[in-house]
Amino acid sequence: MTAKKNSLAYDELKNVKDTAFGEGKMQGLKEGLTQGRKEGEDIGIKKVAKSLKNQQLPTAFIIETTGLTAEDIENL
Repeated sequence: MTAKKNSLAYDELKNVKDTAFGEGKMQGLKEGLTQGRKEGEDIGIKKVAKSLKNQQLPTAFIIETTGLTAEDIENL
């Protein structure tokens, strides 16, 4: 009987571990997607700012439109 209890306890612990591992993977995936989305948005904003700069629009307008700093715009 004790061996059976130990086996059940082991199975329960394994299930808890597997569940925690699965939840950790999902959390990591969600965080990765969020980070990737943020990086993609940053790249897109810089491309828009560069396009506006190439069209020789005023820096103040580009700052207002994109939220970038004057220094960021100069470095494009």
